[in-house]
Amino acid sequence: MKKIIRFILNAFLIIVLAFLILFIGVYFGTSNENYEVAQTVQQNPDIPQIKVNNVALHLETYGSDTLKPVIVIHGGPGNDFRYLLSLKELSNKYFMIFYDQRGSGLSPRLDADQLNHDNSVADLEAIAAHFAPNGKVNIIGHSYGGMLATSFLSKNPGKVNKIVLAEPGILSPEVAPVFEERTKGFNAEFSFPLLWFILKSWVGSYHVEPIDNDARMDFFLEKIIFEYKGKNHPLCGYYCDSILPESFPLWRWGSLAALTISKPFTDVEGNFVKNFSDGAKDFPGKVLFLTGACDTYLNEEFQKLNMKYFTNPEMRFVENAGHYMFNDNPTACNQIIREYFEE
Repeated sequence: MKKIIRFILNAFLIIVLAFLILFIGVYFGTSNENYEVAQTVQQNPDIPQIKVNNVALHLETYGSDTLKPVIVIHGGPGNDFRYLLSLKELSNKYFMIFYDQRGSGLSPRLDADQLNHDNSVADLEAIAAHFAPNGKVNIIGHSYGGMLATSFLSKNPGKVNKIVLAEPGILSPEVAPVFEERTKGFNAEFSFPLLWFILKSWVGSYHVEPIDNDARMDFFLEKIIFEYKGKNHPLCGYYCDSILPESFPLWRWGSLAALTISKPFTDVEGNFVKNFSDGAKDFPGKVLFLTGACDTYLNEEFQKLNMKYFTNPEMRFVENAGHYMFNDNPTACNQIIREYFEE
């Protein structure tokens, strides 16, 4: 028995030693790469911001504040508004308002108990009240931002003038099985390149200066989500020809927000249970749906399921574009939105 225990202990020590040698080798082998994460308003008070609900959010505006306000809501959870800045072109006729949701981009990193969908809705309500205290706002919501915008619309139908939902995600449990069936075909194949990429990214995160508690995890997950280009990446279905771009415009990924905010959307068995659309029919105006012609996840067929929760929906296609249509074909997106806003 003693020999068996000694053998197991020796084997364990050898494995630990080999892992340490590998870690040290990869750590020093990656020391020349860039391992910075962007500062948030917590570290840099010069970042444009607004304080709502006792949280200072990164917020930037374009155009004259005498024009009709348009609030732009990014996707995720965990993303930020950088990839939506092509919408600045609308600022000659509209007061464009961009903000990073709590826990994302250049907005502060918060504890998990402060990161939930209801708080995100409350932040949007506060921003709308700040910029249009006695009037209505126009809204553009993309992906999860479309889900957040739908929640806002459902609670505040009288606060919205025009609303654009650019490929919103799952708006009710009823449509969830369709999305789940579509996305299961894309799963990154387990391979040595994938394992090596994960290892390098994880070890590389230890080069990151811990400017806050989330810095290293933000770096690690951003690498995995946006930089790995292996076969059957889960994001492939969002892009034309299933080809991921070389880079994605992003201030900084919000890892805890991504992992925390969406968690209550499903039950313990993994079934989608969150209903974002309850009350959306109380809005009598037209709701414009945008879909990218290349997307195979949230395209026309899927959005027709989402559209039935609204009184007056209309769909427009963006040619030569996938889910991230504001990057793929910003000219067409801006033209369609202008036409709708000016109706």
